[in-house]
Amino acid sequence: MSEYRTKPVNRPLLLAELAAVCEALSSKDIGSASVSFGLDSNLSIEQMWKAQMVAVKDICSFVANSESTGIVKVGSADIFVETPGFLFTLCHEGDVHVKGDSSLVTHFVHRWDALRYDPYEIQNRV
Repeated sequence: MSEYRTKPVNRPLLLAELAAVCEALSSKDIGSASVSFGLDSNLSIEQMWKAQMVAVKDICSFVANSESTGIVKVGSADIFVETPGFLFTLCHEGDVHVKGDSSLVTHFVHRWDALRYDPYEIQNRV
């Protein structure tokens, strides 16, 4: 299983990556994904990492609504979008992660390389 991260990028670029993941999932005919929030969200520990199934076409508006209600802030809280074999994370540190064995991982590494987001592989610690 591969895992890659980008350098920190600004909010508009993070939002563009969220839209790009939705487009990529749609292109694979994936209709819904698990969405959850983690570190630095305004949720109790019991509510963090609690997945909700969201239609791929609605993920951007779901995240925008979560921002408008104060649950998360893109670039300052972990936002996870997950499907079998693929995990996409907008990190609380302002970078983006992909992890898994799906071809989507490679797709995003190539995308980020072209966009000069300096993707790098995370080595699994034993």
